[in-house]
Amino acid sequence: MKQKPQNLSKAKILCLSPKQSGLTLIEVLVALAILAVAFMAVIITYNDSIRTTRYINQKTYASWVALDVLARIRAGFLDAPFAPKESSGQQSAFKQTWYWKASQESTYNQHTFQINIVIGDTPDNALIRFTAYRSEWEHE
Repeated sequence: MKQKPQNLSKAKILCLSPKQSGLTLIEVLVALAILAVAFMAVIITYNDSIRTTRYINQKTYASWVALDVLARIRAGFLDAPFAPKESSGQQSAFKQTWYWKASQESTYNQHTFQINIVIGDTPDNALIRFTAYRSEWEHE
């Protein structure tokens, strides 16, 4: 005769009863809530990254437009009157219209002038303020 294994009763203890065969609804809902919070954090981070990249692109383009305006002022193609007066204009670049204002001020050195340029994507929104210097000998 065959003898029954002695640890059969222990095997029955390790088996799950029909009442414990799966997860409860509350456990599933808690797991889904945790996943939802994690996914929202990823989406918010991704959205912030896109917004920051766009902002940096705008600032870079505005810097390039400011350098172009400065080159035109130094070459004598644009006028930069002394503050508080200022000249203003708009320029199309990078599939966008940019608005600029320029003026200049005297410095402690009587032969050097400070040129101030403000660039924006609208007439009232200043993305960057650009300052450069020129000497009166540049036009000689």
